[in-house]
Amino acid sequence: MTASQAHVSLTPDFVVTAVRRDGHQVSHVRLHAWSGRTLGSGYTIRREELIQSLRRGDLVYAARPEQGEVQLLRKIVSIGIQGERFVKTSLDRQARDGLDELPDF
Repeated sequence: MTASQAHVSLTPDFVVTAVRRDGHQVSHVRLHAWSGRTLGSGYTIRREELIQSLRRGDLVYAARPEQGEVQLLRKIVSIGIQGERFVKTSLDRQARDGLDELPDF
C-alpha cells in the first residue's frame, strides 16, 4: 500500500526507513516523523529509544521510499521473549530482532 491510499487503519506517528545492525541485533534505526503523505526529517536513534517509543504507545511503521511515494510496510512492535525485548514487524516468537525488510544504513 502507498501513503496516498487510505487503507491504513491507524496513521503512524513515525516511520523507520533503515536499520543498522550489530551482528543479528538492530543497534540503530533511521526514524522519520510521518505527516500522512511525506517523510519528515530523518534522524538516527538507538534501538532502546525505539523500544521506549513503542512502549509509550507511539505507532511506528516500517516504510520504504520508492519513486516519490512512501510505501508503508508493516507496524513495528516490541515484544518480550525469554526476558529480553525485541523489535519486529511480525509476532513470531524467535528471540531476535526482525525488520529484515528494511535496508541497512
